[in-house]
Amino acid sequence: MTNPEYLRMKIPDKSAELFTDQELTEIIADNSIINLALAEPLDIEKKIWKIRFKRVDEHYQERVFVNGVEIQQFSFDKETGTLTFSTPVGGTVVVQAKIIYWNDVLADCYEIIMGDFKKLSSFSIVNASQSLDDLKGHLRMLVKHYRSVKGVEL
Repeated sequence: MTNPEYLRMKIPDKSAELFTDQELTEIIADNSIINLALAEPLDIEKKIWKIRFKRVDEHYQERVFVNGVEIQQFSFDKETGTLTFSTPVGGTVVVQAKIIYWNDVLADCYEIIMGDFKKLSSFSIVNASQSLDDLKGHLRMLVKHYRSVKGVEL
């Protein structure tokens, strides 16, 4: 699943009525930053490591450093943030990845829906009939819920 498809699932906008793929890609890019993330071992052999971020940018090529030295022999699952090495790795493992702040992405989407009458009239809450004022209140609550200090994630 691509990042725009994942975002469509979260909004919900599976039928692509609210946003184009280009709009979603721009919103994701606005809320992404290249960052270093410390990895923690997941197994006793120290072959599987994990960073705390999930669903990182799908187009960015990650770099991995073990004790400050860049290595090339690894596989990285962008959806789960899991690193797999063919041999045990000891020491400090750091991953340079393009992190997407999904909470801020969702807040931006709901703000855009709230501000655009066409998007607002197309947005529905589980087929419930709502007045636009009720819907705006619900969207404001969602924006407040998702908007966070940078670094706090899903």
